[in-house]
Amino acid sequence: ARALGPKLSKRSDSDVALAPVASPEELERVRMAQISAGPVDYVVKCTAGLFSGRFIYVNRTPQGELFGSDKRNKDVTMYIENANLSPMHAEMKFNSQTYQYFLKDAGSTDGTWVRARWNRSIEVAPGSELLVGDSVIEVREGPPIAAEDEVRNWLATYQLRHLAPMFDRRGISSLQDVAAAAMDGLCEELAGQDREELEKAVAELGRMWPDAGYPRHALGFQVRATSSTAPGPAESREDLATVLWEGGTIAMAPFEMSEEEVAAGNAEPELLLPRPQKDVVVGTA
Repeated sequence: ARALGPKLSKRSDSDVALAPVASPEELERVRMAQISAGPVDYVVKCTAGLFSGRFIYVNRTPQGELFGSDKRNKDVTMYIENANLSPMHAEMKFNSQTYQYFLKDAGSTDGTWVRARWNRSIEVAPGSELLVGDSVIEVREGPPIAAEDEVRNWLATYQLRHLAPMFDRRGISSLQDVAAAAMDGLCEELAGQDREELEKAVAELGRMWPDAGYPRHALGFQVRATSSTAPGPAESREDLATVLWEGGTIAMAPFEMSEEEVAAGNAEPELLLPRPQKDVVVGTA
C-alpha cells in the first residue's frame, strides 16, 4: 500500500514560536473587590401559597418576565394560576448596563410589594407606599430644607449636631459653604470620635450630597387605614411623621390610644407593633 498526500516532515522545537514565560513580579496586582462578577442569573422562589418551594427562572432578555394570570395574553411570559394575581401583575427586567434586576408593578389590583428584612434596606422616595401591619404609609415630599439649615441637618446625620455652633461662628450654614471651606483646619481643632466622624462626613460629602443635585426637602409619611383595620376611620388620612436627612424611627399604636398612654406603656402587648431594638432608617431625603 502506498500513502497518499504530501509527506509530513517532523518539526523540531526550534521551529515553534513560544510565548515568553510570565514573571509574577511583573503582573498587576488586583484585589478581589476590583473583580466584577458580571451578570448573575436570578431565580424567584415562591415562599408561600399553592406553589410554595417552587423556583421560577428570570431571563435576561430585554423583554424580561411579565407575571400574570391571563393565559390568553401573549405578553404574559410567566402565567401563574390560582395565586390571586391580576391578569398582568408585575414585570421584572434585567439592565445590561448596570447588571441589576428591576421589579415594576404592571397595573395590578392589589399592588406589588417588596419585603424589607431586618438586615437589609431599600430606597424609599416620594410616591412609595409602605405596608405596616394593616396600614399603608404613603411617602410624600415633606417640608423644604432651607440652605441655612443644611449644615445642621448634615451634622445630625453623623450624630454631630453639637458641632453646629462651631460652624455658625465661621459662617458655614449650607453644604456649598462646607465644600468651599478649609475643613482640614476645622477638623484639626477636634479630637477623638468627633474628629473621626467629621473627617468621614467631609470625605462622603461629594458622594452623599453630589453637586449634581440632592433632595432639599424632608420626607413626609401619611398613614391610611385599610378596610380591615378596626377601630378607626378607614377613610382618614393623617400626618404620621416627618423625617429629615438623619432618618428616624416610626412606632405604630392603635387609633384610640393617646400618645401619653403609649408612652406610659398602658397598651395591651398584642395591640402594639413590636418596637425595634435599634433605630431603623425608614427614609433619608
